[in-house]
Amino acid sequence: MLAFYNRLARRLHGHRWLLWSISGSTVAVFAGTLVVSDGSADEAYIMACVAVFLWSLCLTMIAYGFWAPIPLVDPKAGLWARLKLRVKRGYLWLLAIVTTALSVLVAFTSLRVLGIVLRSL
Repeated sequence: MLAFYNRLARRLHGHRWLLWSISGSTVAVFAGTLVVSDGSADEAYIMACVAVFLWSLCLTMIAYGFWAPIPLVDPKAGLWARLKLRVKRGYLWLLAIVTTALSVLVAFTSLRVLGIVLRSL
């Protein structure tokens, strides 16, 4: 799982500016929709903005969290060096599990939002 996130992060790391601009754009559209709100169809657009914003934040978290090479534990290294690497790998595993859980949650939210948007059309 760490290797998958590392490969994905290396691809996304060069496109961080795009992820940040998508986040900023969705915040602007969200704010604009709140200001110019006049009906229930706007709720679907607001929820769609939130879903896109959450996806861009998940991808940004992957791009920043996993872009460095995965540290490998050298059996010949000293106790302190091995312990530091194991703690770093444990942190990366925890981040991978949290990222996976958030991605699944955002995927279910996106499916619900897609259904609401399609019903409002």
